[in-house]
Amino acid sequence: MTVICGKAGAVTGEDTVTMWEVTYTGQPFEYFASNTDGASGQLAGNNDWSGSYKVLDGEPANMPGDGITFTGSVDGTNGCTGTAIIDSITVTAPIAAGGPVTTVVAFSSNGALTVGAAAATDVTEPQPLPAKLAKLNIAAGDIAGVQSITMVITSANKDYVTSGETNRIAGNLTATLTYDILEGAYANLPAPNDDLIIKFYITAALFWDLKWMMVENLTDLKVDIEANELVGATVNTKLNGFVSGVQGWITQPSGTDLWGTNP
Repeated sequence: MTVICGKAGAVTGEDTVTMWEVTYTGQPFEYFASNTDGASGQLAGNNDWSGSYKVLDGEPANMPGDGITFTGSVDGTNGCTGTAIIDSITVTAPIAAGGPVTTVVAFSSNGALTVGAAAATDVTEPQPLPAKLAKLNIAAGDIAGVQSITMVITSANKDYVTSGETNRIAGNLTATLTYDILEGAYANLPAPNDDLIIKFYITAALFWDLKWMMVENLTDLKVDIEANELVGATVNTKLNGFVSGVQGWITQPSGTDLWGTNP
């Protein structure tokens, strides 16, 4: 038995990683039959695995639908490695709570997983992004009172099996963006079905550019008199890639178009 802590962990191709995890399953098939004497039997199934990692950044190296070789190291030399595909990224800016902008990257298998030798180290200098600098710009105007922002971009990857291993190919892209806001004048909030052009700033200058995001609903329109809570709302939006026949876009803070073409 070898007992260590996670302080030397790393993920190949990413910097400032705070956590990685993998779930590995054989998907056994349970059966009962006339000759199993009232107990279950198990048949070895197809292998599958998935995982995630978290970085102190608002733009990870890997995007939904990307094929990668995931290598997660426990100590610089051992861990897990295998071919995978990115399922989603979740970018969070806890503005009111403070702390850093973070991204959780979720992935699934696109081939066999190797558990054992897995070399990965991070020799970069940490440069986390303070969430207090994050903001939303909608229709070319900064939105006051935003308390937190969460953006999720997902690729609906499709799985298939070859030689007992689960593989996947990239699917359709979707996105959601949710923000909590302090706003006592409800008339200032967007309405359901509104199409918004949203710039989600992760620093004072760098932003995700989302055209268009349709308002799905407004939640938490609540006034708590007894607790004297601050009045606000949660605005939930979803990607609407086409308005009046015109295609929008998702552009990363680096200027790369993830989807569509930003002129």
